[in-house]
Amino acid sequence: MFVGILGLFGFLGILVLGVSLSVNSTHNGTVMRTNRLMIVSGAILILSGCVPAPAVNFRQPTETGSTISAAVPGTGDVIGTNEAMPQNTDSLETATATGAAIPITLTDAFSILYGDAPTAPTFIEYFDYDCEYCREHALVERPWIDREFVATKRMNVERIFAPQTPLGFRLAQAAICAGLDGETTEMDRALIIGQPANETEIHAVAKTIGLKTKAFQLCMQRKDLLPEKRILADGSEIRRVPTFRIGSTQWQGILPDEELMAKIEELLGRK
Repeated sequence: MFVGILGLFGFLGILVLGVSLSVNSTHNGTVMRTNRLMIVSGAILILSGCVPAPAVNFRQPTETGSTISAAVPGTGDVIGTNEAMPQNTDSLETATATGAAIPITLTDAFSILYGDAPTAPTFIEYFDYDCEYCREHALVERPWIDREFVATKRMNVERIFAPQTPLGFRLAQAAICAGLDGETTEMDRALIIGQPANETEIHAVAKTIGLKTKAFQLCMQRKDLLPEKRILADGSEIRRVPTFRIGSTQWQGILPDEELMAKIEELLGRK
């Protein structure tokens, strides 16, 4: 803005000078061309001082129903990413904003269970904290799923960890260790919103939510909390996340809200 003001005064001065010269030398083609150049230069100076700073754009998913993980050429292995997405710190509170608090517990199998309806079907999500689409599902889809289906006890949601990267394994381990110390909800929220990217940040999060440092460090060294591979009952392996299942119906990747809503309603109707 300051540069723009200076440009404006400079331009007005050049304009006055140019008009004066053009009056005295109206038939001199060289002076006229010089006047035009001065005027154009002044205009450019004004515009250069008023151009706004470019906006920062976050990378968004571009393919509906696809996953963020990608196969490593020649290996068949799957890698994930830890890219930034717009933070939505309110969305994790949506379900409880209606006044219906949803119980969140760590199961004996070290998965996270949302809801406590013992006879209701379970919506299973195979999840990796180091996965952009998993995080989008948690921030965008889960609030209305929890509100419409979990809080009303129509179904439960179970998050089964299926990490695809070394960082994903460590983040899942941190969630389990926090759950063993009674802080499942806080750690789950911190891992999704904060996205710690290394061991130092993971332990900083643990300290922030009040976990005992020594106990957390010892828990993070345990080898019995997560399987190296997530094998399903039919013997197949979860190699892409997020993957979802209700009953015997399984699909990969996030879906548009309307399509996912219809799919859940259809599958619940079969129960």
